[in-house]
Amino acid sequence: MKGPAASPAFASARTAVGFVGLLLALLALPWGLAALGVPSREQLWRGVDDDSGPIAWVWQQVFRERSDLDVVFVGASLMGAGVDTPRVEAALSRELGREAAVVTLAVNWRTEDRVHLILEELLRRRKVGLVVASMPKPTHARRWPGMSHEIGHWTTRLDAGTPLVRGMPLADRVGLAAAHVLTGPRSLLYALRPGRLSPSPEAANLGASLAPLGFTRAGSGDPQRYRPVAADPPRFTAGEIVQEAPGGVLRISELEPSAYQRHCIRETLALLARHEVPLAVLHLPGWPERADAHLEELADWSALAGRPVPVLGVPPAALFEPLAEDEVQRLFFNRYHLNASGSRYFTAALLPGILEVASRHVE
Repeated sequence: MKGPAASPAFASARTAVGFVGLLLALLALPWGLAALGVPSREQLWRGVDDDSGPIAWVWQQVFRERSDLDVVFVGASLMGAGVDTPRVEAALSRELGREAAVVTLAVNWRTEDRVHLILEELLRRRKVGLVVASMPKPTHARRWPGMSHEIGHWTTRLDAGTPLVRGMPLADRVGLAAAHVLTGPRSLLYALRPGRLSPSPEAANLGASLAPLGFTRAGSGDPQRYRPVAADPPRFTAGEIVQEAPGGVLRISELEPSAYQRHCIRETLALLARHEVPLAVLHLPGWPERADAHLEELADWSALAGRPVPVLGVPPAALFEPLAEDEVQRLFFNRYHLNASGSRYFTAALLPGILEVASRHVE
């Protein structure tokens, strides 16, 4: 016995044509917006939510401020958690005999693509004396393969004319295009009505987080009580901190950057070279590395850049040598991020090297 006939998907041929037309318009929307140059980069950044880091601070420094900067620390959240920016600015001011300008521009999660976009917009508007960047860490590469982050498309326009997109690995270009198709209406909305940014608390610390948080173990949502560490770090000379080339305490990992990471980093290195801005890499310690007697980087950044790129860091075993195991843990709020106490400890230890490299390029 036959059941009732299924209802047609569309009431008429005109309805079907209209649906197909709407679908094609949505699929083509990202390319149409890119051709029109909308939304602007500024509008795109205003659409990023606060979970991605101190976006209002980054947006203000990149798109609104115009004064010269002596040193810019840029990278992932590890950089924002690791550097006591006000302390660096105060020390550099004393060194220069004038008021220095130092900021940290750090955003959350994998950031190889967004670091490039931040610097691209920043260098269009402001003169920078030195960029100090964090690079992908081998400890992270072992856990998370290098790829574009899920929110990378929020700040990347689908514009094949930009180097970052033009030379992107095919798989990542396809992923970027798919993400833009899904979020095309959102981009159109931000072109018509810019998003509203919430103030960033990090602005009070020049972009540093200085988080007063206790350690949270993996799998546990309950942080320990924050107990600052009063001990001072060992004193290191600038020569012990500034690693000019692999060898000695600086080693290159057997792992390599992924194709996407290598592409983004190469474009960033080329961008800095075009603007004649020197670069240094800051090696930020993590809790799993606390006993390491060497520094491990994912690549020889000088060889990749074709010019000197010093690495700033000391072996974690030497950095934490005066501390008991419990005190070392109290410098972190999770396995990879320093808290306020850790940031102050780490910055105090590496300050001679930071000032040495800054003095080469900043007057």
